[in-house]
Amino acid sequence: MDLEKDRPNQVKETIKPHQQIYESQQILYSYFLEAVKAEHPEEVIRYFKTLFFYQVDSTDAPALPALYTLVSSDSKELFHQAIKRICYILINNWHSQRNSAAIAAFFDIFSDPILHRSALSDMLTRLRQWMVEFIQGQDYRELQLYRPDLDNISSSWIQRYTAYLLAAQSHDTSNPDEQRIIAQTQAQQQREKFKFSLAMYTAFSGRLNRRHDNPTALDSQTLTLIRKILVRRGSLDYKYLAKVFLAQSKEVSFSIFKQGFLRYFLFTVQKTPAEDLIQRHLASKLEEIYPHRNPDILDDALLLRAANRIIDACTIDSSGKISPLLREALDRHEVLAPAMILLRTVLVSPYSQAHLDTRIASLIEIYGLEDEADCQDFIRFLEVLRIASTIYLQDVEYNLVSMNKSGDQDALVAQGQANTYRFFSHRQSEPVPSLSS
Repeated sequence: MDLEKDRPNQVKETIKPHQQIYESQQILYSYFLEAVKAEHPEEVIRYFKTLFFYQVDSTDAPALPALYTLVSSDSKELFHQAIKRICYILINNWHSQRNSAAIAAFFDIFSDPILHRSALSDMLTRLRQWMVEFIQGQDYRELQLYRPDLDNISSSWIQRYTAYLLAAQSHDTSNPDEQRIIAQTQAQQQREKFKFSLAMYTAFSGRLNRRHDNPTALDSQTLTLIRKILVRRGSLDYKYLAKVFLAQSKEVSFSIFKQGFLRYFLFTVQKTPAEDLIQRHLASKLEEIYPHRNPDILDDALLLRAANRIIDACTIDSSGKISPLLREALDRHEVLAPAMILLRTVLVSPYSQAHLDTRIASLIEIYGLEDEADCQDFIRFLEVLRIASTIYLQDVEYNLVSMNKSGDQDALVAQGQANTYRFFSHRQSEPVPSLSS
């Protein structure tokens, strides 16, 4: 037997099934993309159900042969990949048409008991089993974030923070384009909604004749927290400090930059519990970041990498372990410290927002397994982070106007007189400064 002579045929035989599977996936994608653009949603849903629940097709399209090729390949992973993308093709198109009723109706079919029934055909039995396993998997849990009735069917506390979960989906390059597009849109919409609710709540706080619901989970602590953050904005604005630090970091070595990064975080927290936390956890972390690049002049890539490692040190590392800094902060009920470190990191490195979203989403998935009562400190951390991010990273400007004419803001807060301030919120006329400004 001549192995060299037979090798090309072996390669062809290996490649051919994979090529057939790929082509079958593309046929299914095109079939449903054309259908969702041309047909009524009820018809599209019927196509989906008859094809994937009953393995029949009432049209002359090549969808059924493509499905047969996919299922007969015995590759459940590739089948789930195809189903996932088809779902996002449909949902993305209906979402762009503002047809929430179609999306809700589409989700309803996944509870059809027919999927749990055995069939005479082994192929159909396999198809239904794969559909059931898809519904029970992570991809379908992510898909459910787009249900219009999500608030009604789920009472989990994580629903308040789905903007982070959606943003993480949009940043994941392994997701299909349709998923990333709708995830980005939905995440932005949720953040806009929270921003508006927070602005209205703060603008009308203290007025007996006009009350707005508190959009956070902090109850009466919300106003005190925002007052503390905003008073800091008045005297030592975090955006201003970030711009000063960046200006001072130009043309310096990476080693000098890391030393300055630590001082940047310590500035404004002297003689507070946060100072000890930062010194013990961040000093060593900064030293460990690319030590072989220490002599190099700081550039945008090094800045991004350093900022991302700081985010890891305050959240969760690449192995999935909750960081010691965050664990200690939550144990000590010091939720403000890690939240403000993360905020100030993103102010210095705006492109690190994607990394932060991904890490926060991972934390939410970990703590999401617990009851709300058992993770109150983590929830407070999330609230502080999203309130601070809304105030500093988005285009609504919050101002405190003192009702006391004595003048010293920091002294008033230190004396427990933060209640002498009233909130005013309005949309900024200029964009938030970026790293390139």
